[in-house]
Amino acid sequence: MPASQVVGLTSATPIEGEAISMAIVNGTVVVPGSSKVIAIDIKASNGVIHVIDSVLLPPSIASAMAACWWRGSVPHRADAPVASLATEPRPL
Repeated sequence: MPASQVVGLTSATPIEGEAISMAIVNGTVVVPGSSKVIAIDIKASNGVIHVIDSVLLPPSIASAMAACWWRGSVPHRADAPVASLATEPRPL
């Protein structure tokens, strides 16, 4: 969707499926937190790309990760020693 259509929206649904809220702040499109759109209307073979200045996580994943960090634990493979998680290749 071109930027000219995005400006009138309060949310959008990416391919992943969970809606992302957005707002116009001082003439800039801002998405959850303080992520700002820094480049618009880049044509791709499957649509239009808008570049932001940070990584977005779907709301369900972001809240699950926040809960894990708050408890002091991070989800990981149950059969892997914690020390190996940083160095051992794992399937996604």
